[in-house]
Amino acid sequence: MKKLATLCMALAVLSGVAVPASAADYSFKTDPEPEYYDSTNYEDRYDAAYNYGEHNQIDYDIPEIKYGLSQEFLEQSLNNPYLPSGLQYGQHGNTPSGGGYPESDFSDVSHGSNIEITYRPELTIADLTRPDGSIGTVSISRVGLKVKVYEGATDSSMSKGAGHYEGSGLYFGNVALFGHNRGNHPYFGKLKNVKVGDTVKYETNQGTKTYEVTFVGKISSTDYSYTNEMGDNRITLITCVANQPSLRLCVQAVEIH
Repeated sequence: MKKLATLCMALAVLSGVAVPASAADYSFKTDPEPEYYDSTNYEDRYDAAYNYGEHNQIDYDIPEIKYGLSQEFLEQSLNNPYLPSGLQYGQHGNTPSGGGYPESDFSDVSHGSNIEITYRPELTIADLTRPDGSIGTVSISRVGLKVKVYEGATDSSMSKGAGHYEGSGLYFGNVALFGHNRGNHPYFGKLKNVKVGDTVKYETNQGTKTYEVTFVGKISSTDYSYTNEMGDNRITLITCVANQPSLRLCVQAVEIH
């Protein structure tokens, strides 16, 4: 009986110190529901009404421009209103005789005055044509090259000298010239001896520009990208490569002052 009483007392003590067991507490937090989701309405997304089957703000038909075509072709293909057909890229309006690209006067900017930008008048083939029919003369004195330039990169022009690539710059911008280096009319025969740093001169009845050669290399016969406008005045001379009909020798020079 005494043992039973002792056991009961021990159980009572243990029950008093036991830790109660309960389920673990978990807390979850989620972002509040948005009042509304982003609009899928065309007018809200593109600020224009959708005209089914018609042109829309994001549905312009931009023509594919083949690699190598001239900048003039690109501009006219996109119907640029600032480049009428037959006019040189980058020139429009009037300017003094200083240069061919827009000239800005920033002298009074700090006083809040307007900035005036003027442009050189357009040049045409008729403006450049000399009594002998040529439109200019290109020369590289170090290699002894001096050639008259005629309009059109055609056999007729290149039988008399260098042919001016139609659509490239006439005096300002990128003046692109083509010529033969072998056969009966090797006017660009010495072009292979030109090196980076050589001086190129281009003389016209509008004046004479002086350039420094910045690139000499072989390019694909279908690569006309070197005739594109680059925003400066430069001259590009291109001729064939002996026994490599798929290649052309390209010499490019940038105007120096």
